[in-house]
Amino acid sequence: MIAENGKMSSKCRTNNYCIAAGSTKATQLYTDIKYPHKVALVIGNEGQGFINILPEQIDIMIKIPLLNEVESLNASVAGAVMLYEILRQKTAKTCHDCFECDIIP
Repeated sequence: MIAENGKMSSKCRTNNYCIAAGSTKATQLYTDIKYPHKVALVIGNEGQGFINILPEQIDIMIKIPLLNEVESLNASVAGAVMLYEILRQKTAKTCHDCFECDIIP
């Protein structure tokens, strides 16, 4: 879904989705988050970052650790990495079914 003037955010809220966004400025690693059952993943583009979504509309800001002088990953690569982690958690035997965004203790 492409965010349009806050419509994506309000639709997610109405349907009890947690909004997670990948950002190089985030402090939490994507693997340190316990993702909720319903999560919407927002990926900004490489040049401008997030478009049409405000930071206060995001529940979880996450990052992928990068090595050496790499500044960012291609948006599709970053999305695939984060989606894989969400899927990994959902298919693990310890999968949870809550609607809150929590950091793994």
